[in-house]
Amino acid sequence: MTAMSLNLNLIRQRHDLMVEVGTLELALDAIQQRKAADERAKLIPQIQARMQRLNDTLAHLPA
Repeated sequence: MTAMSLNLNLIRQRHDLMVEVGTLELALDAIQQRKAADERAKLIPQIQARMQRLNDTLAHLPA
């Protein structure tokens, strides 16, 4: 694999992770506005945990 190819793969991976984080942020906003308290209590921690895993992955990608 060439350096250019590796670099493009890293850029693509970072982009995909950032898009997923954005999607989860939108989901959190929607849940906080529209769901009942019991649903929020269940869904928000799951989404936050997923966001944390994605952010950890992003932090470990080469710059």
